[in-house]
Amino acid sequence: MGRALGGGYANSSASKVIQAYKDQVPREGDSPAVVAMFLARVRQELEMLARSFESHPGKNDDELKLMRGYTDNIRQAIPFTVQDVLAATKRGRPTNSQVFGYLASAPSSTPLPVDQGGGQDFNSAEDVKAALKAGKISKDAALQILKDQFGYK
Repeated sequence: MGRALGGGYANSSASKVIQAYKDQVPREGDSPAVVAMFLARVRQELEMLARSFESHPGKNDDELKLMRGYTDNIRQAIPFTVQDVLAATKRGRPTNSQVFGYLASAPSSTPLPVDQGGGQDFNSAEDVKAALKAGKISKDAALQILKDQFGYK
């Protein structure tokens, strides 16, 4: 673990990194999406470790073979990636890359997309209703927010 967290040596920052991972461990009541994202990130971290291990000085062929086997086992145990989880949790909504991708190749006169929700994140459907009543958002924006943030159909 010291090699993975400390670049070959356990150092004082290793305890902070370990604590950061502990803070991300899913807890009872977390959604399946949260659990899936955590597992996908674990897989991603272990795959990065395996790639960096290949150039680690002092490794031998047996260790390299073991590391490749461990990586294969991880991929079987966690058969999805961070990108897979992100795509699944979008529920048919376009990704940011799809929405804003045209900005990279479009001329500078292209108008930026308008956020119908006023850039606001709402904590509940009741907050959306209150914002609609207060005239802070339109009815169409409220409906879209309810669909996007709270899964209303």
